[in-house]
Amino acid sequence: SARIYENGEAHLASVKRAFEGCSFGGHKLRFVTEVQCTGEGFDSIHALVLPIMPALSAEAFSAVQAYADSKRTILRASTAIPYDAWGHSRDEVLSFALDTLLVRGQDSSTEYLHSLDAAFATGQIENRPHAVNGYGYTLEGVKTQSVVYDGATYLYLLNVRKEAVKCYLSTG
Repeated sequence: SARIYENGEAHLASVKRAFEGCSFGGHKLRFVTEVQCTGEGFDSIHALVLPIMPALSAEAFSAVQAYADSKRTILRASTAIPYDAWGHSRDEVLSFALDTLLVRGQDSSTEYLHSLDAAFATGQIENRPHAVNGYGYTLEGVKTQSVVYDGATYLYLLNVRKEAVKCYLSTG
């Protein structure tokens, strides 16, 4: 359905920015397709990140609304999902819940990163060890992944920035 508007360019660019921004938070990320939304696509998700989505099928829209109604964390662009799968104007609006965090600003990767930080800070999602600066803000350009194996935590850091950067751990 995302191809309804500008052949999907706006949606795909927003997906890329959302992935870039959220990839620095230390969580495992995965994509959920529109078809997977209606199955068991949300069962193992701790936080649902919704980039700009101009169109969504009625079934997927209902599944996203049910996810929001279940008081689970959603990080989303503040734009509505105005069209259905055929490009017709939608008469319902995705409601906000207390666990909804809006991505503010210009739909940049930084804004998604800040929304994820807000979810950490409010305790909506577990704060996994990840690279932060001296003020405690998640560093852009430093990907972090941690795993527990035989009772020990192993941490993987990858600096994809052009320059070296001093970093600290958020937790752990």
